[in-house]
Amino acid sequence: MSDYDEKTITEFALKLLTKADLTVVLFGVLGLFSGSIAYLLINAAGPNLSGFAGFAGVVILAVCMIIAMGRAQALRVQAQTLLCQVQIERNTRAMASYLYHWLNPAQSTSVDLE
Repeated sequence: MSDYDEKTITEFALKLLTKADLTVVLFGVLGLFSGSIAYLLINAAGPNLSGFAGFAGVVILAVCMIIAMGRAQALRVQAQTLLCQVQIERNTRAMASYLYHWLNPAQSTSVDLE
């Protein structure tokens, strides 16, 4: 078992946040591309379908963006959970150190209790 390393967890959380932002961009591009293809195919089927073709393209783009926002939000929640756990570890170590020095004043010379 390896030792606790705060830096590794923090770096992973930052990667998750970057992945969340990238997910929105990539799904937006995918939605735009798919919507454009749908528009072109439907519009090519008949000129009287151009209104429906535009609507279909916008719907495909909107669906892709909704999916992207959901996935990005899940990644952001995971990142925040990791960062919260890191902060809990910091607070716990600080409190444990303080209590140790408070309960063992003879062994500690670096803590001023007043």
